[in-house]
Formats: sequence, structure tokens, C-alpha cells
Amino acid sequence: MTLDKITERTTIEFPEPLSVSETMDLFTYIGQNLHSDVSSTVENKRKVHGMFPGGKEVSNELMGVNVYGHISTVDVAGSSTFKCTTHSPEYHTLIDALVFDWEGESDLEKHRREEVTLWDKVREQVSNYFQQRES
Repeated sequence: MTLDKITERTTIEFPEPLSVSETMDLFTYIGQNLHSDVSSTVENKRKVHGMFPGGKEVSNELMGVNVYGHISTVDVAGSSTFKCTTHSPEYHTLIDALVFDWEGESDLEKHRREEVTLWDKVREQVSNYFQQRES
């Protein structure tokens, strides 16, 4: 299997970018609908400038966010870790994709079936979440 195919299976692109708060709402939706536990960690990347000559004040600017997480479910008997990404430099604090961690085999047929099934179930719930937001 090519790297492009693996990336396609492990990446869930969002139809529109989400704020961190909206991303947490998405995780709640996934957790409720898949009867799963979704845990996450949010890191804020900041740029801090100190006092400059002439009395210019300190600034503290949000430069971006990183979101990491783990999902496990009883129904599918699988678990997986993931990160959320942003591809747009102009919206560097918005999340536009969820990417599952990929280790090992270059062939999905050899990868743990439970985990691949979980990716598909999460992809379905992400699609449902955005459809529900449109209504």
C-alpha cells in the first residue's frame, strides 16, 4: 500500500475548521455516539515579548495550538491515538483534520483490524457531526 493510501485512511479532513472548543464538542459527540472514551491534551503555542526600550509593554500572542488524544471503545474493541492538525497559516488556531497515529506495517491488511475499524467508525461520526451542524 502506498503512503498516500495510508495517509488517506489515517486522516480525517474536516469540511470546515473548528476552534479548540468546537473540537472538544466533536470529541464529546464521538464519545457519546461510539460509546467510547476520548481523552485529549491541548497545547497552546505562544510568542511572548518582554519590555523593550522606550517602555513598550509585554505582548503575549497565541501562535497556534496542538491537540493530541486517545480514543478507546468497547463496541469496536479497539483503541487509537491521534493528533489534530491545522494546515492554514492564516487560521493557525483552528483545527481542520484529525490524524490517527500510524506505526509499523505498510499494508493496512496487516494492521490491527480493530484499530482500522475504529478509524472508520470515527470518520463516520465526524461526518455525522458536521451534517448535524448544518441543520
